[in-house]
Amino acid sequence: MAATYILPLKAICNLSASVVFRFRGPLALGAILPQTRMVTGFFAFFKNLPEQHRFNEWLVRDTSKKIRAVKRSKGMSGKPVTSKPVYGYLMDEDENFIIDEEAAPVVKQIYSLCLAGNGPTKIARMLTEQEIPTPGTLEYRRTGSTRRYHPGYECRWATNTVAH
Repeated sequence: MAATYILPLKAICNLSASVVFRFRGPLALGAILPQTRMVTGFFAFFKNLPEQHRFNEWLVRDTSKKIRAVKRSKGMSGKPVTSKPVYGYLMDEDENFIIDEEAAPVVKQIYSLCLAGNGPTKIARMLTEQEIPTPGTLEYRRTGSTRRYHPGYECRWATNTVAH
């Protein structure tokens, strides 16, 4: 059993067109109130509009442009664009990067080993053998964050860590 409702869109959302709602299903139409059928069909119709996809894309594109503009202006003014400083730096109260005195010698060692012709894998092996704490271990000791901390592997450097 099927029923068709023709409702003027002008009454619903101030448009001068009509919408045709069709309902098909195992239930008899008398079991569902006409208002419920109309509202359900209305939302089902507008959910699947091809224009809705465009509106969603516009919102995402507009938000992306705004985020890029904010990051660009922060970068041009000399402020950091990231919330977490890279290994070898800390962030002070004014959101400026300051050199991390504990990690600075390790960063210098990584650069000198790289300039000597060693790759990330060999550098990671050397740092592990010297039992130098990883960036995740330092973060855990300072903040208690277990995001990049691996118990039992406090000094085991990964190739990705060295490369990044």
